[in-house]
Amino acid sequence: MFSLPRLSKAVLSAVLAITVLTVHTEAASVIPDTVSMPTPVFEPVFDCSFLFPANLQTNNFLDGPFGRRAFFPFISGNFTDSKTGELVATLLPALGGGFGINSTVDAKFYVDAVMVIQFVDDNEYAYLKLNGIGSVAGHASSFYLVMETASAARQELAGQFIIFSNIFLPADASPANETQAYFRMFAKAIPTTGSTTDMFSLSSLSKAVLSAVLAITVLTVHTEAASVIPDNVSMPTPEFETVFDCVFLFPANLQQNNFLDGPFGRRAFFPFIEGNFTDPQTGELVARLLPALGGGFGINSTVDAKFYVDAVMVMQFVDDNQFAYLKLNGIGSTAGHASSFFLVMETASAARQDLAGKFIIFSNLFLPADASPANQTLAYFRMFAKSSPEGSFLGQ
Repeated sequence: MFSLPRLSKAVLSAVLAITVLTVHTEAASVIPDTVSMPTPVFEPVFDCSFLFPANLQTNNFLDGPFGRRAFFPFISGNFTDSKTGELVATLLPALGGGFGINSTVDAKFYVDAVMVIQFVDDNEYAYLKLNGIGSVAGHASSFYLVMETASAARQELAGQFIIFSNIFLPADASPANETQAYFRMFAKAIPTTGSTTDMFSLSSLSKAVLSAVLAITVLTVHTEAASVIPDNVSMPTPEFETVFDCVFLFPANLQQNNFLDGPFGRRAFFPFIEGNFTDPQTGELVARLLPALGGGFGINSTVDAKFYVDAVMVMQFVDDNQFAYLKLNGIGSTAGHASSFFLVMETASAARQDLAGKFIIFSNLFLPADASPANQTLAYFRMFAKSSPEGSFLGQ
């Protein structure tokens, strides 16, 4: 964690103005010692095997105003426990699908998908909404997932920040007339000292066995560990690195003044007063938030009390004056005043094209009134970009 001496309320009030007006020449994080914002750590939850139609690239895209729109139907699929290999849930076929966009500008694939699964132990359903970024050339993506379910055993999981990673296998490694894909679901975990991540192993599977894996795991419940993801498919646990440290100001008393009661829960309307983005290593100002634009419009669920982040903001980089549009979706808590969310960045800044093409996570923390400037709410944000590789097929 970066260190600053414990800041007084008056100094906290001045932090934003100082960093907006000046560019630091020495390392000085805007996030003080009293605020903990650790790099997110994830652990595998489910390993999944999916079947799609063959020749998706040729047959399952249409040309639209935003790029090439996908329409990927699910043939079948399953979710197995990453540790035991036991069947946990089956995908409902002929429902939902992948509807992402292959951008004609940056060639990235922007994931937009929906699916419904059924758990085998309690027969409850779960609705999964997926958004993320990846590549059709590399056939792999990472995406943020929201789970809605009445399954009592999965309420804790549904309340966590979840990432899905996938890899689509080539035709010669898939069953005849189908496309084999593997998915791995990761849930955000509390970092532990000295923890390690183990890759699961199976002997390399022949094409015939690949075709049979799905049917076998759907029909049986394993009694010993056996991952459906074979050795020749790499799906590493996601790792992240810090990109920006941020300090934002909002109006005071958000809980009392900036929620309305709606059909889905308490809808937030959080206006941005001002904010900045600084380099976590040098403390230099990188970008400013455009005030009086965008805002936070998430929902505080009246069912599970979670806060479902839905926000938009625009920032301007100080070096090239280019703008960036940020769309944020995630999950957190109004009680704990902290959330994690997936972020999509759109920008013409040449220096940020690599960043905009990565899977990005934002974490935040809203400070209480007695730690914020008078008549305002102080919040710290930290942006992380995925640094680990996407999944890959290692060959036959």
